[in-house]
Amino acid sequence: MLYTGIDYHRKYSVVSTQDATGTRICEARIDDNEPAAFAAYFQRPNRAAAWAVRRGMSAGSGAIPS
Repeated sequence: MLYTGIDYHRKYSVVSTQDATGTRICEARIDDNEPAAFAAYFQRPNRAAAWAVRRGMSAGSGAIPS
């Protein structure tokens, strides 16, 4: 199983995919949060994964708003 996290910011996001042992498989910075770049990241082979989004409003904010 692969796990993907998205650190979402106003001007860019960082997407990182890891395996079950925590080894980083791939990471990418997506400028301007371009939807086509997100789609391209997930369409590559071996990128199907469980995922989570962290929307940071300020340093130390780890909660995801519901």
